[in-house]
Amino acid sequence: MPNAHFYANLAFQNGGGATDAVRFVSADESYTDTVLYDAPNGNELPDDTGNIAGSFAPRGPAGTSLARIVNGFDTDDCAVDWVVETEPTPARANPHRIDFALSGAKVWPEAGSWLSEVWVKNLSPAPSSCEVTLEFWLDEVNVESLSLGNIPAQDSLLLQAWIPIHDEEEHQILIRLEHPWDPDQSNNQIYLNVGAPPDEGGIVINEIMYRPAVGEQEWIELWQRGSSGGSYYIQDRSGGGFDFELPGRRGYYVLCTSAAQLLARYPECEMSSIIEVKRWTALNNDGDDVYLYDEDEELIDSMSYASGATKADQSLERYVHEGEVRWRASLDESGATPGRENSKPHQVPETQKRAVEVFGSPAKLKAGEYISVSFKFDEPQSKVSCKVWSRAGQLVCVLAGNSSTEATGELIWDGRDSKGKYVNRGLYLISWHSVSASGKHHERQFSVAIR
Repeated sequence: MPNAHFYANLAFQNGGGATDAVRFVSADESYTDTVLYDAPNGNELPDDTGNIAGSFAPRGPAGTSLARIVNGFDTDDCAVDWVVETEPTPARANPHRIDFALSGAKVWPEAGSWLSEVWVKNLSPAPSSCEVTLEFWLDEVNVESLSLGNIPAQDSLLLQAWIPIHDEEEHQILIRLEHPWDPDQSNNQIYLNVGAPPDEGGIVINEIMYRPAVGEQEWIELWQRGSSGGSYYIQDRSGGGFDFELPGRRGYYVLCTSAAQLLARYPECEMSSIIEVKRWTALNNDGDDVYLYDEDEELIDSMSYASGATKADQSLERYVHEGEVRWRASLDESGATPGRENSKPHQVPETQKRAVEVFGSPAKLKAGEYISVSFKFDEPQSKVSCKVWSRAGQLVCVLAGNSSTEATGELIWDGRDSKGKYVNRGLYLISWHSVSASGKHHERQFSVAIR
């Protein structure tokens, strides 16, 4: 070891059934410095106070070292002074393993701009004497960086920064600490939303993988449409379930037991969108119910599925049709969209040659496909009648009954009849009759296929 001060053949206990210690003693024996680790202390080894040691440095796996939490920090309490160092630094200064946390973040309009503040707390038993930067980001652009000075142990510091917002649009602010040696990075960033619309219904179950491929895991995706983070609980039909914490910012969050396995299967999913849970309730392939509760045991959302709703390695995704929440098999090429917006049918081309055209035929209902009746006129239509008929001339359902519409738009037939049941495979007819605001009539008839 270059630059070493002492050379000796030493054998340290690797851990196990008894306390061991390493002690430095000054030449005149007036000063000692001791690190004790492992238990029990059956040999009654003393600490630096002269008493029988009862506090010990933590144990680490092979390849790690014991290091002081901060260089020179010494309380004569090994459990406080020492931490496991996963990246040993012989002949170099120790990393400062100070645990910082952000809390109480706020943002408000002031003097024609916006002002933000946040508390930075030192959760560690040692003072911070390392370089730490607090960053303020606006819509993924860094707008302010502040260097933190020394924060005493268990103390806090309030910092403020101007955020250059000069409109009424929606913006997202990220406040984060840049401190790579922090042992707990989970409390080092906070998101704030400015000009955000209402919660739009809060949190919903958005996608589930109940029938994964062999060797893969089940998972549930939630859509956080507002900023109401907190404690929640998932329960299935059998009564089994698990609890979890949801951050207070918008986005798609995937609940699973292994983030590494999920990322290996879906590399496009962001790590920040994954929430690992310690236990799981198995979803039944033959059909199940999924319930989402808040910490007050109030039901937030629920969904049900039947046997055969998807094929293996394909998720069920939530979508809304004419104000009604429905579920269909994912249309994404990968079979699922964890951590991002659900898939959408890509059946309607960008260009339309005629005033009324039908797209999406043939439609595979089980895959979530549908028939689109797209219209594009020069003026609004005061009366529109659009109906679906069987080949035998029986009325299946009404898509529009003498309704007024804009000049352009779309009517959707999802393959259900007037009672809400899916029709059988086969050919069907769609009739269109409309009268424009100026009195012009337009009639068309289309043949479509359901498979």
